Amino acid sequence: MSWDPQIASIISAGFSAAIYAADTGVSYTTDSLKMTLEEVQNACKAVKEGAAGVVNASVAGKTYMVLRNDEDMCYFKKKGEGGGGFGKTKTLLVAGTYNEGQQAGQLNDLLGKVVQHLKGLGY
Repeated sequence: MSWDPQIASIISAGFSAAIYAADTGVSYTTDSLKMTLEEVQNACKAVKEGAAGVVNASVAGKTYMVLRNDEDMCYFKKKGEGGGGFGKTKTLLVAGTYNEGQQAGQLNDLLGKVVQHLKGLGY
């Protein structure tokens, strides 16, 4: 299965996004958003525990402050540099970032739709 179409709506809207195996950190997509295994594991924890468990989240070496989490999502921000979100299914992590001036709500909505779609497929 090619995973790039799963996040095409996010990337075509001008955001960066990628899908990773939650347990190994292997990237299933070809977007330029690159996360290490440690970053993927920390992101999964942030989705589960939010700012109470993870104060900072890193994406591709850039550190953000975790704002909040709900159900299967976590949101983060860095003043003047943008932010993003993580969405988690049983086996996958969907990560997306936006630049300052882009609409965080639009990215969050698109990430949520991808997460729900993948959950519906059993991932």
